[in-house]
Amino acid sequence: MGGFMSRFASPAALVVGLLISIPLVVLTLHATTYGLISLLTAEDLPDHRDLSLAYANETVELTEEEHADLRRLQQDPDIQYIKKLYNNPISEGTTSFYWNLTDNLRGLCHLWPSPPVGKNNIYRTAALPNHNLRNGRGCGMCIEVISNGGGGGHTMSHRLPVGQRLYGYVNNACGTCEPDQIDMEDEKRAGRWQSTWRAVDCFTRGTPVEFTTEPNSGKNFLGVQPRNAPIPFIKVEYFHPFNKKWYNMKFQPKRNYWTLQADDLKLKYPNDRFKAPLQVRLTSLKGEVKVTNIKRFGKGIYDSFVSDPPVRFSGIKKSTVKKGSCDIPKNQRQKCSPFANMCQPCKMNGCCWDPQVGQGIPKCYKRKNSGSEKVPGNPKSSNPDLRECLMRFNCPSKEPKIVINSLKQTEKRVPVKNIYPAKHPDWPSSQLLYKVKPVDAKKLPSTVKVFFNYGGQQVVVQCWGKVKHWAKVKLEFSLQTTKGDYFQKRKHEGEPTICNLVIHCLPS
Repeated sequence: MGGFMSRFASPAALVVGLLISIPLVVLTLHATTYGLISLLTAEDLPDHRDLSLAYANETVELTEEEHADLRRLQQDPDIQYIKKLYNNPISEGTTSFYWNLTDNLRGLCHLWPSPPVGKNNIYRTAALPNHNLRNGRGCGMCIEVISNGGGGGHTMSHRLPVGQRLYGYVNNACGTCEPDQIDMEDEKRAGRWQSTWRAVDCFTRGTPVEFTTEPNSGKNFLGVQPRNAPIPFIKVEYFHPFNKKWYNMKFQPKRNYWTLQADDLKLKYPNDRFKAPLQVRLTSLKGEVKVTNIKRFGKGIYDSFVSDPPVRFSGIKKSTVKKGSCDIPKNQRQKCSPFANMCQPCKMNGCCWDPQVGQGIPKCYKRKNSGSEKVPGNPKSSNPDLRECLMRFNCPSKEPKIVINSLKQTEKRVPVKNIYPAKHPDWPSSQLLYKVKPVDAKKLPSTVKVFFNYGGQQVVVQCWGKVKHWAKVKLEFSLQTTKGDYFQKRKHEGEPTICNLVIHCLPS
């Protein structure tokens, strides 16, 4: 960028004048140092700004060395984890509440007072456990939270509205929270409530990136915080006009600022001093790179200012409810039974789905009398030592493994005698208990139900499909609560994923 800066800084007024007199002229500006080509028109060049900065809202092209440096940064485990939060469909956890932030208690991310993206469509700001915040890399992220009604507290009125899509702005860390626990800034509520959440793009509503600087920033020290973007930033660089070089600024995970000391420039005084306006290069979690300016040093926590020229970044995952794919008439629909390929969407299993507008709970359907799944293998005779393990597999979950002992089995039925209650250690707050009961063979032949409590609700796991053998057999189960389908409540948006429980019939 050095050639670009020195070449066009002085004759800026002349070039702008030419553009005003010949509005259709397009200038091609070439910076050989970084291989950057920008096409500028009169609309791109506000007359009060320096011509050398007018390309700032264009995506910047990097050199091979700079690309390699960015790729190394993107391999950082914390950055990879945060990016996966946008790609994963959903996380299961709990929602709790804590006190409101103040001038003296601003939160680890130092994003209070909130920028526009921390207010647009935001229900509350949120603190994430260290497991999810990942050394501050999740600061400035927006999350979508949906409560399923489970859990407990002083009163049911303290829980979040069941099934309603709420948005939180991540601006703090919760040192005492368990993984996937969302601690929301709302001191009027209490308790821990079962919920699901995922990372989504923040609502910028067209507002550009803003900056704040640390109070001690000046000629010897620079502390910068870019904010008001749809997703977090992963890299900030400072361009020094004296030696025309980019310097990586160091991310401070305990306060969400990027810093640089004048001594780090390795230049002699007074050439090593910082002086506004400061040219910076920003890289988002998505890998988008743009150049802009910090026009001055800030005057306090309430002093945030727009990037100059204004820059805007794109996001990764918007919060939108997809349209359904179900063309089966409602009077001819029946719910899809689970399939052997456990984590496949409805349409991959020959089913269609309906988003259930107003409920936020998508459903999978197939046409009535469309057939049933066959169980592979050869029938076996009864085995008194048959051991069956009920577990969830191929789907990320903390659900327990449930052990069922059966005294015998036939081609049509697996009777279950023993009942084994147990507490699952991964869910200490929910007191997860389970038990197994047989089902009346006259009404539901070859069916087993498993009952356990989850978040105050009784969950029923039921197998359908005939049991024809015990070796290498997977029987599909449906998981339901008293208020509807348990898993599909968690698949609250878009095409639902079929994640089921299975029973493995194995010898002891």
